[in-house]
Amino acid sequence: MLIWHLKVRNTSRYGSASRRAVASGSRPSSSGEQGDSRSSSRVASSGGGGGRPSVFQRTQAPAAAVTGYESKTASAFNRNRVTTSRTARDEALRKSEKAWMICCGGAGKTLSARRWHAAFTEDGHLDMERVLRRIQRGGIHPSIKGEVWEFLLGGYDPDSTFEDRTKLRNHRREQYYAWKEECQKMVPLVGSGKFVTMAIVAEDGQPLEESSVENQEWLVKTAVTDKRVLQWMLVLSQIGLDVIRTDRYLCFYESERNQARLWDVLAIYTWLNPDIGYVQGMNDICSPMIILIEDEADAFWCFERAMRRLRENFRTTSTSMGVQTQLGMLSQVIQTVDPRLHQHLEDLDGGEYLFAIRMLMVLFRRVLFPCIWEMMWAMEYNPNKFASYEKPENGTKQDPRLLKQYGKFERKYIKSGQNEQHDNTLAVFVVASVLETKNKRLLKEAKGLDDVVQILGGIAEFGREKRVKKR
Repeated sequence: MLIWHLKVRNTSRYGSASRRAVASGSRPSSSGEQGDSRSSSRVASSGGGGGRPSVFQRTQAPAAAVTGYESKTASAFNRNRVTTSRTARDEALRKSEKAWMICCGGAGKTLSARRWHAAFTEDGHLDMERVLRRIQRGGIHPSIKGEVWEFLLGGYDPDSTFEDRTKLRNHRREQYYAWKEECQKMVPLVGSGKFVTMAIVAEDGQPLEESSVENQEWLVKTAVTDKRVLQWMLVLSQIGLDVIRTDRYLCFYESERNQARLWDVLAIYTWLNPDIGYVQGMNDICSPMIILIEDEADAFWCFERAMRRLRENFRTTSTSMGVQTQLGMLSQVIQTVDPRLHQHLEDLDGGEYLFAIRMLMVLFRRVLFPCIWEMMWAMEYNPNKFASYEKPENGTKQDPRLLKQYGKFERKYIKSGQNEQHDNTLAVFVVASVLETKNKRLLKEAKGLDDVVQILGGIAEFGREKRVKKR
């Protein structure tokens, strides 16, 4: 994993202390990210150039490589497996240790721009096996993150040519801007460089005249009777509120036009997916795509592919939540790996592991940098994803000859003969490994669930501590 230097902007206008220093290796505290909002400014308008400053800068590789979480845990892998329960425990420990290796950065170098471009043939076919091997060991260099993510998320077929991808990219851009124009007809602020943070209609669909001045003299003029349109309009202000809280310490978002781009993508995605709608946390998934990918349409499609993997995490009903299955799996893993810790969490009324919801929903976005995403996506990569997204009616068949093009985790999963849906299973083991690394502190210091959340909030700091010790 790299040490990422985030250029931090002055955030004093949001009520927090001025942060002009460079944060190295960890994010500033996220405690304020979902907190206060600018009450005085309900609509953000474009303010000066929409430039794209270099937000991520590579310094050294690799950082925070960790070989194991505790000596007692590491020794468990060398013990004889004499019972079924012991075998299950050892298997869970092995997966959790591998997951933590991903979390802390593995032991290899990053996929550089030179190696990435060298992995293509003359006509554009990509040697995915070669690329995955590099990513799984050390992540991706910032300069090529966006374009590599598009492949990892199933946006493009590695067996396609440059010409094929150009045609597909142009078609997708046309499709996106057609959807944007459709949304613009309903809400002219879409695509204008401005966005709303105040409701534009009442829940019964009636216009809110008092919001006119706040919304740049624009307001809904007639009652909204279409149920889908009303549902969409009601959530636009919530998207706006979340946008101004998203990564606000990054200089990239000093430009309110860049904030508007994030709002546009989320608003359009919400319009196209009424079954899921908008849920807080989607802004955290989308933001890195907006930062890393120049064209807004390309960023949208990258986000759309990421949401294909994560959308069920955001699906919540009155009786269930999207990550419930993963929480149940996490509970089983910890109960197997560390019964004492599991019992302690149960005593704190944390046996359902609800404190891990945020980590699973947004894949550790609040406590770790997005480089963990690419390493997990590489481990779970399936070359059939592209075909299953583009032509789902044809179905997909596993070709044994393509096994080398699968990610390491996915390849072993297929070899075991398992066929059920398992997207984001690796994330469960990452959370389990995090809990194991914090075992001693959780048992000693956690007197309530607030303590558990606070202790788990120091994942990045833990990685730096381990790196310093190794030196």
